Amino acid sequence: MTLYEDCLNALDEYKELSQQESARIVNDVIEEKIKFTWYGRIDWDIIKNKQVIESFEQLKGLSDRDVYLFWDDAEYPVLITKLKHIVNHWDDVWCLGFRTWIVSIEMDFFLEFYDELLLGFAK
Repeated sequence: MTLYEDCLNALDEYKELSQQESARIVNDVIEEKIKFTWYGRIDWDIIKNKQVIESFEQLKGLSDRDVYLFWDDAEYPVLITKLKHIVNHWDDVWCLGFRTWIVSIEMDFFLEFYDELLLGFAK
């Protein structure tokens, strides 16, 4: 079993988007709302409402929200799942790429994992 398959099994409830739909969500929807640097990270310098997540307990109020989940490896499609499934199986999620992004379907909050987990809120 691959790491990706392990991730899907751990998440339990998810929707896997097609390659075309994944590209549309990332390029047309997410990158329109969230600005990224030229080197592929969220541009945290322009995000006013942000915080470092020290514990998943800080995300408790958001756990039932539907989110997009994607990685820096375009081989993996964008997934739609609940934040609580990601939090409960974090080790199976983050290992698929150097960077992991979680963006709410409503585009009102987003998380980026690189060397730390950062949470930002849209205006």
